[in-house]
Amino acid sequence: MFEIGTILDNKYQIQAHLGAGGMGEVYRVLDLEQDRECALKILNAMVDQQAVHRRFHREFQVLNRFQHPRLVRTYTWGFAEDCPYFTNANVLFFGENTGVIRSIE
Repeated sequence: MFEIGTILDNKYQIQAHLGAGGMGEVYRVLDLEQDRECALKILNAMVDQQAVHRRFHREFQVLNRFQHPRLVRTYTWGFAEDCPYFTNANVLFFGENTGVIRSIE
């Protein structure tokens, strides 16, 4: 897990840790080049890195092809500390168990 304030790939400053799963973690970051907040999904170190990296990159490519008001917009793909990441619009959750979300762009 990255510390608050850490700068990844010389352009994303960690603002908050949003969650973690079996394959990686999600952070709210400040995009220092675009001066906007977004979410950054980054993979953990994996045993079979090449196959996992390809799958993760494919996930980004598929998400990036779609533009719809009900889909979260993806922004960039890259590597930070030898781990692939991609960024997308930050999503805020309003209240526990409400099912209400809003995308921030």
